[in-house]
Amino acid sequence: MEDTMANRLNLTREDLIDYLKSGSKVIYFRKKNGDIRRMECTLNPVIISYVNKNEHIDLPDQADDESYTPNTIVVWELQNGWRSFRVDSVLDIIDADYDEETR
Repeated sequence: MEDTMANRLNLTREDLIDYLKSGSKVIYFRKKNGDIRRMECTLNPVIISYVNKNEHIDLPDQADDESYTPNTIVVWELQNGWRSFRVDSVLDIIDADYDEETR
């Protein structure tokens, strides 16, 4: 098993979803091809609406998404719209305000 943040901190999928709803976050995760990816994302409806010039965007029903698995979370990537990642691939997650690349 890879040494991921979710494993080290015993974070559940629901823990990560709740954290993503609290604001803009930067997630570092390992893609299926082995590359490490940085993604600034959120599940906060106020931020999603603001980024989209106040257009209402419905949050996904995580279980209805076509890429859903019990290990997958669908998020709003601030630059590209809806994306997903696997919980067991998360290497780090931090508030976007504290990420050097965000500032």
